Amino acid sequence: MAVARRSGEIAAAAPVIVDTGPLIALARAGRLPLLKNLFGRVYVTPEVMGELTLQNDSPDVRAFKSAVREGWLAKLRLKIAMEVHPFLDAGEASSIAAAGRRAGALLIIDERLGRREAQRLGIAPTGTAGVLCAAKAGGLIDAVVPILEQMRIAGYFLGPNVVLAARRQAGE
Repeated sequence: MAVARRSGEIAAAAPVIVDTGPLIALARAGRLPLLKNLFGRVYVTPEVMGELTLQNDSPDVRAFKSAVREGWLAKLRLKIAMEVHPFLDAGEASSIAAAGRRAGALLIIDERLGRREAQRLGIAPTGTAGVLCAAKAGGLIDAVVPILEQMRIAGYFLGPNVVLAARRQAGE
C-alpha cells in the first residue's frame, strides 16, 4: 500500500497494519471507526493486542474490543521474527516486522524511532495525522487540526512539527 503524502490520500491495497499508538490516539478522540471507513479491515499483531488490553476497562479498551467483535480490527495469527531496532517496544517491533513480511502493506505508526526503522527496512509508514488527512480528503471528516487537538488534550503526545505538517497537508 502506498501513501500519497501530498494529497492526503492513502491508496487502498492490502493489508493495513496498525501499531498501538495510533489506535489509542484515534480511540481517545472517538475516531477509531475512521480506520474501518478508510480501509475496511486493519490488522494488529498479538503484541499490539496485548498492549491495547493492558489498560483497565477504559473507554479505549471498550472501543478496541468492539472493533474486534465487529471484525474490522483483526489480530494477525502468526508471530513474525525480524531484526529491528533494539530500543523499540514489542508492539512497534512486531508491527514493523509484520508490515515488512507483507508485500504492499501500509504501516500506521507514530513513534519517530519506529517510523525511521520502518523506512530503513523499506516500509513506507504513515501516522495518525496521515490517516486524518486521508479521512478529510475522503470526506469522512471536516477538519484535521481539531481532532489532533482532542488527542493532545486526551494525553496523546503529538509534536508541534507533526501538527504543523498535518495542518499544511490538510490545507487548514
